[in-house]
Amino acid sequence: MAHSFDSARREMTDTIHPNYHTGSSSTATKYLLKKQHKQMNGPPRATRSNSPMGRVILITGASPIEAGTEDCDSAEAIHNITVGKSLDGKLGFSVRGGSEHGLGIFVSRVEEGSAADQSGLCVGDKMMEVNGISFENITMGSAVTVLTGSQRLRLVVRRLGKVPGIKYSKELTTWVDTTTRRIIAEKTQSSGDIESEDGARRIIHLYTSSDDVCLGFNIRGGKEFGLGIYVSRIDPGGLAEQNGIKIGDQILAANGISFEKITHSKAVEILKGYTHIMLTIKEVGRYPAYKEMLAEYSWLTK
Repeated sequence: MAHSFDSARREMTDTIHPNYHTGSSSTATKYLLKKQHKQMNGPPRATRSNSPMGRVILITGASPIEAGTEDCDSAEAIHNITVGKSLDGKLGFSVRGGSEHGLGIFVSRVEEGSAADQSGLCVGDKMMEVNGISFENITMGSAVTVLTGSQRLRLVVRRLGKVPGIKYSKELTTWVDTTTRRIIAEKTQSSGDIESEDGARRIIHLYTSSDDVCLGFNIRGGKEFGLGIYVSRIDPGGLAEQNGIKIGDQILAANGISFEKITHSKAVEILKGYTHIMLTIKEVGRYPAYKEMLAEYSWLTK
């Protein structure tokens, strides 16, 4: 379940037809007015962001979004740049960041001699708007959709001359204790399962018909999260409850297939693929609630 900063990077390279467009003072003034309004009403609370299985990202230290920008509030720091797209759909620059990382969208590379280069786009430019769409709180996926969705891009960028790079990160798993019904935060740096040999192991047989495939429980976890497979919900009166499966049980195997290093989707496929399922269960008494990625960013100069 590693979630590195560079995984959010998207490359958009090679040649495009040049277009030249000088900065507009009215656009710059409009942006500064919006910035002043934001300062009066406080910054958006966006230090946490969600992703699959409830992962949240906690930004520690000085965030690159705001740090080191005190000298860039003048209209001269805001530039309007128009870039066209080549016949093969390539743009000639790369971007980095995204709101899922608590970051804006930054230009991390400009191909030498490309239209992006010739039109004045620079490494370290922070994208504020593209074709009238705000980039101040946008995911990398949505940003790429906007950037690749038009033949011509009208960019409003803020010239910072710096690109955010990850300095430090680690992931912690947060668990739900089924006895106390409390959240347990992992104490160590390990992002995987809490190892325990104390849980009682048992074999449970579940029988279904082709017309009745509901096993009566939900699972959480998977190899892609660095976790095993855990029971996170039981349907009252369902097949699982009738056979003694409990919330917080870890499924170690199903029909002899190990579940200790299996993806979530593969586990679901196996559980739904048989009318007779023999489960090897370990009583753990907890299931994963979400992951936390603690990250500290630093500036990389161009």
